[in-house]
Amino acid sequence: MKRKKRHEEEAGEGWLLPYSDMLTLLLALFIVLFAMSKVDSKKFAEVQQEFGTILSAKADSNSIENSALDSNATTNSFIKDNVVKAKRLAAQRNAETQQLSSITRNLQSQIRRSALKNKVTIKLKQDGIHITMASSILFQTQSAKLTTPVKKALNQLGPYLKPLRNNTITIAGYTDNLPVANSQRYASNWDLSAQRAIAVMHFFVANKIIKEKNVTIEAFAANHPRANNQTQQGRAKNRRVEMVIQRHF
Repeated sequence: MKRKKRHEEEAGEGWLLPYSDMLTLLLALFIVLFAMSKVDSKKFAEVQQEFGTILSAKADSNSIENSALDSNATTNSFIKDNVVKAKRLAAQRNAETQQLSSITRNLQSQIRRSALKNKVTIKLKQDGIHITMASSILFQTQSAKLTTPVKKALNQLGPYLKPLRNNTITIAGYTDNLPVANSQRYASNWDLSAQRAIAVMHFFVANKIIKEKNVTIEAFAANHPRANNQTQQGRAKNRRVEMVIQRHF
């Protein structure tokens, strides 16, 4: 009988171990649930700020990337526009060079057939057409009045010069180093060289060969000689009027 009683006591206390384990698990579960339900506002604010920083950084990155793309597009457009302009300018310059070359050849041919032969030289240079006229064929000694024969010869150049009447033109007068003697009209070689350049301009303007508004007059007197002023031949080369028809491009 006693053994049977002891067996019943042992069987009745065996449920306590799994019960206590279950309670422990339930307690742990409620603790976890409680912990999850309680939000730390400070921690949450930090997470929110960090998340905002990440989003802002991404937005800035996109903005920089878009700005770089826009900048590249602007640069490419600028380069393309300048390439187009350069090609157009090159085409215009080539066309003008062909025109000036043709006019130069025609002027040279006309001069060889006129009274200006050996007294007028025409050359096409980088800045335009250079026409050099010896004063001995244009004027009498210490005079700035064009002679009648030379007017006819100069007028024959008109058809070849008229296509260039819209170009900028510079007309410059030069003398030798001998002072003006016994002249009441010209005080010095400066006056004489200026008046000779003006006389050539007036002739071409009066005959509608060039436009007055496009002309610049320069006077150099005995400066910038082309030959030695110690000889008669040298002084003759230095007495001249130079006309430069400048190119547009």
